[in-house]
Amino acid sequence: MQTCACRDDVRSPVAIDPFPSLIICITVVRDVRERGRDIEGCIKQWFAFVKPNFHKYVEVQRNVAGRCSVPVALLVLNELQTLLSHVV
Repeated sequence: MQTCACRDDVRSPVAIDPFPSLIICITVVRDVRERGRDIEGCIKQWFAFVKPNFHKYVEVQRNVAGRCSVPVALLVLNELQTLLSHVV
């Protein structure tokens, strides 16, 4: 596996972005179950507020943030495998 300068940062909390379609599914299920909202209202809010503000604020910062050449998910997976090998 390749390594990079950010390898030491793996011990820090890491956020891995799921696919947008997965995010909306999780959000709708949570809002309906835990907040008593209806599906139509959740979807309207998603497209009217959440998605546009994501593109306006979050995606812009993601594009200018420093990136490691090795996907963070692989680094996390490698770290978990190392930790589990010590347990088993």
